[in-house]
Amino acid sequence: MIITKERDTSRIVSSIARWVAGLKPAFGDKFYFEKYSVAKCIKSKLSNFRGRKFCPFCHKEFKRISSFIAHLMRVHARDIENLIAICNDEICRENSGKSQSFLHTLTLEPKKSMKTSTKYSSGIRVRSRK
Repeated sequence: MIITKERDTSRIVSSIARWVAGLKPAFGDKFYFEKYSVAKCIKSKLSNFRGRKFCPFCHKEFKRISSFIAHLMRVHARDIENLIAICNDEICRENSGKSQSFLHTLTLEPKKSMKTSTKYSSGIRVRSRK
């Protein structure tokens, strides 16, 4: 399954952050990322950190779960996306010899964090962040 919207990417990252923090799913009985085939791989890689309020990426410890989730979503969103890409590659390698009619894979588009626009002021080209 290909994810094309940034909103969908943030939903996956936030659902992984909630899972790592040991919380229940925001809606329903399953986390949002569990509908993809990478869920089993992600769970196996992050299961040691589940419910511990201890960041798996920078090893920072938190007192509040809300701070922990916010930290994962703000600071390590790119790391979580890279973990998804690694798991996706592992699944594709495992299934390369097998013939399956339908396989849910996850592809994230890179975020465009800096939009470039050019402004001309006195003949000098200036790059501005928006």
